[in-house]
Amino acid sequence: MMKETARPTGTQSIERAIHLMKLLATRGKFGWGLTDLARRSGLDKATVHRILGCLEAERLVERDVKEHRYFPGPMMLDLGLSVSGYQPLLDEARSTLQRLSQRTGGVAFFYLRSGIDFVVAGRAERSAHPGMLNEVGFRRPLIMSAGGVAMLLAMPAEQRDFAVERNLRELGDMGITRLERFERMLARSLQLGYSANLEDVVGGIHSFSVSVLDRAGEPMGAIALAGEPGRFPAEAGQKFCDLLAIEAVELGARAPCMSTGRARGALAEAVAMVTA
Repeated sequence: MMKETARPTGTQSIERAIHLMKLLATRGKFGWGLTDLARRSGLDKATVHRILGCLEAERLVERDVKEHRYFPGPMMLDLGLSVSGYQPLLDEARSTLQRLSQRTGGVAFFYLRSGIDFVVAGRAERSAHPGMLNEVGFRRPLIMSAGGVAMLLAMPAEQRDFAVERNLRELGDMGITRLERFERMLARSLQLGYSANLEDVVGGIHSFSVSVLDRAGEPMGAIALAGEPGRFPAEAGQKFCDLLAIEAVELGARAPCMSTGRARGALAEAVAMVTA
């Protein structure tokens, strides 16, 4: 949540606009009402309304006049297409997910890291699984999925602790309860050495994940497999993660060589807002 007491700077309006666009990406299919968006962002309604009006004029935000709700706008697609160097990675990820889903009968996911959040950049399944909310473009804190936890495992302990603390605070602000289930998933995964979600996020779903490292050895994404416990039993977690690890190395080799994580974050933002 952005605080109104933040020290004024020349970039404050830009920071607030970016903050609002990120929030819009978390509810891309459902949109936000002005009051709820103001409450969630920590900004007053007049400020939010003014910023949204500017973003709407630039097609970065769309407004449903009838329902009085705001959504990510089509300019996000235009901007996302300009992010160079990542298309081979996304193409390879789609092929990888199809192969993993066919081989295991589960749902395969590709996640991109966006700071301390994840964005679903790919999904493949042989049959529909409506109970799984991780649609392409879905954006949430890292600790909220097996893929996000896999990235947390690959971080230095100090960085991971900071991300977890911020994630839990954000989830609380979102009104999400039973935060201990996400902490339990992380603690279990740290003990196992691989990410294991055993009905911690959604009942009746197990998922396993490993991180995808960029050329600097930093977690830039993750791939995961998910499905019913009968098909993905807890005791088979290591086997599935061994399979995922082979594919993760291949995907990591496709990652663009970047001196910082800024371009990686930009791609994740674009995926979230374009497909939401």
